Amino acid sequence: MSANPAFDALRELLARPPEPLPGDAVLPSGIPALDLALAGGFPRGSIVTLEGPPSSGASALAARLLAQATHEGLGALLQSDGRLSALGLAAAGIRLERLAIVPVEGPLGIVRAADILIRSGTFSVVAIPVPRRVRGIGAAAWNRLSRLAQRTRTVLAVSGIDPPEELCAAAAVRLGLAIGNVRFAGPSGLFGELAGYDIETCVHKHRRAAPGGRATVQCEPFEPRPRWGKDDRSDDLGLGASARNLRR
Repeated sequence: MSANPAFDALRELLARPPEPLPGDAVLPSGIPALDLALAGGFPRGSIVTLEGPPSSGASALAARLLAQATHEGLGALLQSDGRLSALGLAAAGIRLERLAIVPVEGPLGIVRAADILIRSGTFSVVAIPVPRRVRGIGAAAWNRLSRLAQRTRTVLAVSGIDPPEELCAAAAVRLGLAIGNVRFAGPSGLFGELAGYDIETCVHKHRRAAPGGRATVQCEPFEPRPRWGKDDRSDDLGLGASARNLRR
């Protein structure tokens, strides 16, 4: 017990599990542990950041959001440096006929394209990479995107490492990501086949729930791989297990 009862009451309040937000106010990820940490899911009409270095699982969670979006409406994916294959996106559960893939160049191109897509009010989720810090992308740009997202009830998912302070301030949810347990199909090593991995998530910021929530998300690689022998399923080209796992 501390000498100040107000501090004790605050500690008790922060220790409580987050109260679920109304169903129409969130876009559930469909992953129970993650949705519990997020008080029901990702808040609609807001910016969320998926923060982590390369191979930390940010692309996997962004794809998960797009899968949810394309099962109820439309989603948009902005791509600059990296490229996700159509087979990989389909294996993540995304309905390709409901996904707009927009190639962009440079940080300003990312922000301008996001502005147009969100302002249209057509997409449930717009997923973009963290743009590099350049002149012209500051607090005003992110606040504008935040207002547009709120007006159109769009989830703007920004994934990558080291987001700028202005983006962190405008985001309603900041989710930190790191790779946990890595599983191999057979022996590990240079030529080992990756069977799956765990994404360790931590809620760094949440405007409508207590931060600090954690969840472990199990997933498999998106890209299909051939299967041989008695368990071969040539009809699904190896997509079945990945898709089932990510749709849980």
